[in-house]
Amino acid sequence: MDVNSINNNIQTLNPSSQPHLDKAQETNKSSEVTKSDALNLSISDIYNKKRDELSKTFQSLNEGLAINELSKRGLEKQSEIVKNIEDELYNSKASQNFEDNKNDLKTKLVEELNKFNEIADNTTYKNEKLLTIGDKEEETVLTVSTKDQVFTLNKPETKEISSSLAQNFKDNGFSSENEIDSALYETANANNKLNELIDNFNKTEEKIEKSARDTISEQIQLSKENSSLRDIDFGAETSDFSKTNVNSQLGFLVGSQANIVQDQAIRLVSK
Repeated sequence: MDVNSINNNIQTLNPSSQPHLDKAQETNKSSEVTKSDALNLSISDIYNKKRDELSKTFQSLNEGLAINELSKRGLEKQSEIVKNIEDELYNSKASQNFEDNKNDLKTKLVEELNKFNEIADNTTYKNEKLLTIGDKEEETVLTVSTKDQVFTLNKPETKEISSSLAQNFKDNGFSSENEIDSALYETANANNKLNELIDNFNKTEEKIEKSARDTISEQIQLSKENSSLRDIDFGAETSDFSKTNVNSQLGFLVGSQANIVQDQAIRLVSK
């Protein structure tokens, strides 16, 4: 066969096959874009879901810190009142003028106990009393709940402390040093109870603050991971793979992102 004839046949075939090649390339590019968009959408959905979970967790922890701080401040004010009562008793004991001072002393002690109870009634969060059960049927446990953690603390009934003091003062004549000592013994017990409650709230506060710091760290890390994943040109990265390999890569990357989310949740629980 003539060589020139073969060359002419090849030239004749090339133009007719080119549109098919162009169409195939366009189809491949379109497929790459579609896969890239699908991957970005999957990552975005996972990121948004986890971000919302962390945001809700942080909001709950923030409310927990508010409840804890309000309760602790109320207890500290009540402790100051009990110390004022102690000061009045020590002053009376030092004066040794029991008969002349006892009525004024009782009046002052009753006034201090009224202030104590006012703090119990007025220390609230969203209309819920934090230092007393109150007249209504209220929860006896202060609870801070997140998706992964629950912090609980028994609600203190501080009015029981003031009731115990009031009963002692009522029965006490304040007419001798022994009677003053009896009242001082009761006030010391009251302060010990208040200090124990304050200590419990301090411990709870430390736990909530640690969880809040961990949540903030997770939010920052999640944002970094999302940013780095979005910087990848997935279409370019996968252009050298066959359709099967592209699908495999997509499944792996989406699976990896899901594992990242799972690992973050595990860290939040374990810390």
